[in-house]
Amino acid sequence: MHKLILRNAGPLLVVLLALVGLNLQAQPAPWFTDGKFGLFLHWGLYSQTAGDWDGHPTKGGEHFMLYERIPVKTYAKIANQFNPTGFDADRWAQMAHDAGMKYLVITAKHHDGFAMYNSAVSDYNIVKRTPWAKDPMKELAAACKKYGLKLCFYYSLGRDWENPDVPTNWPVKAGRSNTWDYPDEDAKDLNKYVENKVKPQLRELLTQYGPIGIIWFDTPELITKKQSQESKI
Repeated sequence: MHKLILRNAGPLLVVLLALVGLNLQAQPAPWFTDGKFGLFLHWGLYSQTAGDWDGHPTKGGEHFMLYERIPVKTYAKIANQFNPTGFDADRWAQMAHDAGMKYLVITAKHHDGFAMYNSAVSDYNIVKRTPWAKDPMKELAAACKKYGLKLCFYYSLGRDWENPDVPTNWPVKAGRSNTWDYPDEDAKDLNKYVENKVKPQLRELLTQYGPIGIIWFDTPELITKKQSQESKI
């Protein structure tokens, strides 16, 4: 097995994605079908803890906020130590290019609700909350353009543990919801979350960083088919 090692980039979980023979329900963009091989980067506040919380190994990996039932105010304090001074977008893109990859997908917002870019929608983001105070997506956009890679964003759609209006239904009702901060599952207004956070943040991601290859949505949960099909954001 070939290993790709990214040094001096701060805590980072790297997943290499080989998309050979992937069976998709909808027709993907031609470049995605032809590309076959890309780099998927999971990077967020969960990376900072390196699998440890409150003196013990965590469960759930990047989902440990849910497994440990950590209040938003407590989890948000992780940002105070998040300072990836070794981040090197050019190096990441160069290594992906040299390995024969055609695209790069990075977590713009994972289930914890923390935006890894400069979002005007919510100050719960890497620029406003961390001592680093930089937008890594700007540098990644420039680096991907330089090396001919498609820049793509992952966005957690139906889970957001920072937002009070996100119910879930897997594996049971409220099974992946933040019920320790927001216990009344029936009072949650999913449409409010979609209109006030999802759509505005997607608009930012699609307009602030140049051409975007794909938006990689994860965990639709209770997002409806109609909401998924809406083209106006």
